[in-house]
Amino acid sequence: MPVVDHAWEDEALEERWEKVLRFRQEVSKALEVARAQKRIGHGLDAWVRMAAPEPWGRFLESFPFSLRQLCIVSEVTIEECLEGKDLFESREIPGLAIEVDRARGEKCSRCWVYFPSVGTHASHPSVCTRCVEELKHIARWAEGDSR
Repeated sequence: MPVVDHAWEDEALEERWEKVLRFRQEVSKALEVARAQKRIGHGLDAWVRMAAPEPWGRFLESFPFSLRQLCIVSEVTIEECLEGKDLFESREIPGLAIEVDRARGEKCSRCWVYFPSVGTHASHPSVCTRCVEELKHIARWAEGDSR
């Protein structure tokens, strides 16, 4: 077995990631409920709206990565409060409420994420703005431009 270098241990970082994974697990539960109710099919069909108690809300807003990508959904928004009949209320994180709706916009044919920008680019009408930029970069690279 490899020898662990204890200088690399970071308990604060470990605690933050454990908290992120707890949140991700609760979103996954809410997605499963929405899937069972036929409100969504795939996770990328979803727009996850949530209201989180403090300090969770502040923690999630400061997360340095995309919550959308972490949860593998099309959109995540943090709101003050949620009201509705289809709320998922977490038992693991008291006060965390999650609502799963259909994603807004159209599905990008390249990344499969739903974005309102799909259909707004004449040169690539089936892809989102983010993918249009990537396609431009790929085209420049293919032409030998390394920018």
